[in-house]
Amino acid sequence: MNATGWAVYDPGQDAQGTAWAGDREGRWQGAADRRAEWERDRRDARDELRARVWLSADVSWRLRALAARAGLSPNRVLAQLTDRVRIDDNGTLIEPFTPN
Repeated sequence: MNATGWAVYDPGQDAQGTAWAGDREGRWQGAADRRAEWERDRRDARDELRARVWLSADVSWRLRALAARAGLSPNRVLAQLTDRVRIDDNGTLIEPFTPN
């Protein structure tokens, strides 16, 4: 027998050890989930195009104001703009653009 009076260790009688093991397992699972999400993001990022755009102060100010009114970041407004805007063969805007 040991100091606790148990002949053999029984996890069912060790509430603190069982709680610690459950906590450790939860942290491990959370780390594994975050790692899997990070790997998915990295795979998806390979298909993305990243561009650096230099805008004049006036255009930049208008973009920031538009983004603030829409509750978006300027990057998100530009992403929506490139995704949804349609132009004709002459480069004329076909329909108005409103970010959402």
